[in-house]
Parts: sequence; structure tokens; C-alpha cells
Amino acid sequence: MAELFLIQLFVLSSAGEKTCFEDAASILGEYDSLLAGRITFKDVYLNIPRMNEERFFELMENFTSNGTSYTTRWTSDCLSEIFQGLGNQYEELMQLKKKLSAGYTAISDSKDELFQYFDKYESDDNSYFFKMRIEGAFPRQWIIEKLSYRRGYRIYQSGDDAFSLKAWLTTKYNMFDFKTQSFWRNRYLMVWEANKKHIEQRLKETGRSLDDLDGINEQIRPWMRYVRDYNRDEARKNFEKSWNAFGAKRILSQKQFQEEYLGLLHNVTSQMQPYFKDNTLLWTQEIFDSWIGLFGTPNHYCYPDVPFNAAEANTLPNFLRLKIKVLSNPGETWTAENTRILAKSVKHSTNNIGLCSKGENIKQNFWLLYAVSFITVLYYLTMV
Repeated sequence: MAELFLIQLFVLSSAGEKTCFEDAASILGEYDSLLAGRITFKDVYLNIPRMNEERFFELMENFTSNGTSYTTRWTSDCLSEIFQGLGNQYEELMQLKKKLSAGYTAISDSKDELFQYFDKYESDDNSYFFKMRIEGAFPRQWIIEKLSYRRGYRIYQSGDDAFSLKAWLTTKYNMFDFKTQSFWRNRYLMVWEANKKHIEQRLKETGRSLDDLDGINEQIRPWMRYVRDYNRDEARKNFEKSWNAFGAKRILSQKQFQEEYLGLLHNVTSQMQPYFKDNTLLWTQEIFDSWIGLFGTPNHYCYPDVPFNAAEANTLPNFLRLKIKVLSNPGETWTAENTRILAKSVKHSTNNIGLCSKGENIKQNFWLLYAVSFITVLYYLTMV
């Protein structure tokens, strides 16, 4: 009956590729910038005297999201709200506010430790979410979804001042076309605006300008030229490098996830550590490219062959630490309800847009598997 097993395995690996979380993330990705405003007010509400979970939930349930931009933290917060819910988020945010671990595990520079963290869940048929955080000099947050029945992993992220969740999840390559311009016009893809203004302001304080590179130190001049000339072509190329490998709702097999994604993540985080011990070291092209390959946009503070302390290293935290928190999938009904609250905050309804709820995907997969099994058994009986 080996054929029966293979057919069943195919059904589980193909029919179930779409998940409620992916549905919700795709729906809400269009409102990435609006939803970004939620985390700012969550931080404000946490500081209100005698705040509790019930009051926090009430305030956020009736909050109208009104953000105007996006960062990795803001996007990760909204994605987390889909599977955590406001109550669980309240507890986590309060613990983080008190400088507690909040359930996060710090991962050392050991490649084995990073791989073993995920290996613990690989043989588990259940679905999990991994909340990823890089703390320190270059903070970033993103979400990894482990699909049930060991079908693989999906990556969910945005890029500070670079690209939105909607751009990351789109499966249509032509949406990045400069001719249609829809993604650029709607700011789902961006060309370093805030970063360029920030560097320009810092140069202005020293009497320099991006418009006059001759007066800038020769060692950092190539970097300033890169910032000045950064355009849509460069932004698209950098974005697509990561998007082609890990975006577009792509499902990474266990081997791909470990060798290509976790391997790259480890290289980036581990190779940066020496710079916090000696900030005169020159940034390498390898780290520059690896960062782009992982996150779809250059590191704002570093450039190849430029000393780490050339820009703002002296004002940044002198460490970089990877932390991970794992959460089990709460189920489709819970996911749908949390998505409804988020959608309501941007005055949008999820009623008629195909968001799965009440286990419909599970039911469909079960009956499809049952039908295939039944037909296969009949086939074998006729052959006897």
C-alpha cells in the first residue's frame, strides 16, 4: 500500500498549503502602514496607571488604526496579534516593559544552538509560530510560521523604510514594475526616505551635504554616494534578492529552511559580533550582501570597506542578540476573531473575503484525504 501512503502525503502537503494565518496576513498586509499605529498606542496604554488586561483589550478593540509608515517591529506586532490575541499580547508587552524575558530564548553564536532550537519542533505535526527578534544595534522583528504535518516554513516580514508586508507576500512579480508603478505609488515599496533624511541631517550638523561629497572623508565617501544615489532600481534589486528566496508566501522545506535560511541568519548574526569588540574593523561585502539576502534591504548603518564606527556606532547599543519565542497555533476560530478586530480598526470587513474559520481548511483536507483513500482502496480491491 505504498502508493496509498504517497497519495495521502501529497494531499496533506498540497491541499493544506493555505493557512488561516497566511489568509489573515495577506488580507491585513494591504493596511500595513495603517496598522503600524497600534503598537505606539499599546505602549502608551501600558503606562496608564492601574491598566489591566480587560481595560487594555477594551481600548484596543475600539481603536482606529491610523499609522502612516511601517517598521519591522510594527508589522511583527500586528502579525503577532493575529495568533496571540490582545490579552496574551498585553501580558508579553508588560513583561518586556519590566525587562523580563517574556518567554523569549536568547540564542548564542553557536550554529548548532540555533538549528537545535528549531529541530525540537520539526518532528511535531502541529503548527507553530516563531517570534523572531534581533536586539541591540540593529533591531528587527519578524515571524516564522511552521506549517502542520511538517510541510515546511513561511517567512513574514517588512523592511524599515523599504517595503511593506503586502509587497513581501505578493506572488505577482509584475507588481514591482516601474511602468505600472502601483506598488511604488501606494508606498508598498519605497526608496530610503527616512534614512536618507537622517543621514543628510547628520551631515548638515558638520557643515557637509550629500550634494557636495568632495568635502566628506574619503573613507566614507563611497557609502555617502550610495545613499545619495539609491534609487528604485537598487531598491527593487535588493528587495527581490530576499523576496525570490524567502518571500511570496513561499514554503521552505525543512532542508531549505535549515541550510538556506537558518544558515544565512546564523552567518549574519555571528559575523557581526567582532565589530562590537573592535569598532574600527571594516564592514565586509559578505555581511552587507547577506543582510540584504535575509532582510531585503541594506543595513542603514554599515557599508563595505567602511569602519563600523564611521557613522553612528558610538551611539548604538554595543551588542547584537538573537531571541526567539515559540507559540502553538491557537486554531482557526481564534485567528479569525483576532483578524476581525484588526480589520475593524482599519474599517474593513473580513466577512466576504475568504478568511477561513471554524476549521474549514482542516475539514476540507480531511474529506479530501478520506476520498482519495477510499478510491485507492477500491482500486486495489478490483486488482485482487
